[in-house]
Amino acid sequence: MKLKNYILLIPMLVDKGEMFPASEERKNGKLLLDTTNTELAKKMGFERTDKYMYSKSVEWDEVEIIEERKPYSLD
Repeated sequence: MKLKNYILLIPMLVDKGEMFPASEERKNGKLLLDTTNTELAKKMGFERTDKYMYSKSVEWDEVEIIEERKPYSLD
């Protein structure tokens, strides 16, 4: 059987109505929210972690984890 339709699943985190790419911190197992949007970072209480990057660690139960689904092609 050959598959005809492929879907790319992208894990996302929702915190206070804002979506962020999902990642887990290696050192403490918390979830890591990242953004380059300065205004959003200030509004959400993120810390500056690089020249253009802002981050915030949260517990697993503080955010909603969702999967964004996008069509994917092997062509």
